[in-house]
Amino acid sequence: MPKSRIDSAEKMIQASPDTIYHAFIHPQSMIQWLPPTGMSGQIDLFEPYKNGRYQFTLTYENSATSLGKTSKNTDVSKGFF
Repeated sequence: MPKSRIDSAEKMIQASPDTIYHAFIHPQSMIQWLPPTGMSGQIDLFEPYKNGRYQFTLTYENSATSLGKTSKNTDVSKGFF
């Protein structure tokens, strides 16, 4: 069985705390900024409260040149708030 993978990242964003909070708490906002360049996103599960779960599916827009990690052209990310 493959080892589980844990990724982390950080980025400085020049915005008010209220703007940042809303970007993370509203799924429609989150999916606009979350996918990296060259990918689109879909929210599969979103429970934005303490110990709530989330799951996103990120799909490569050009699957001919990009291989996904979860399937041929997708990456699935799961986690907890």
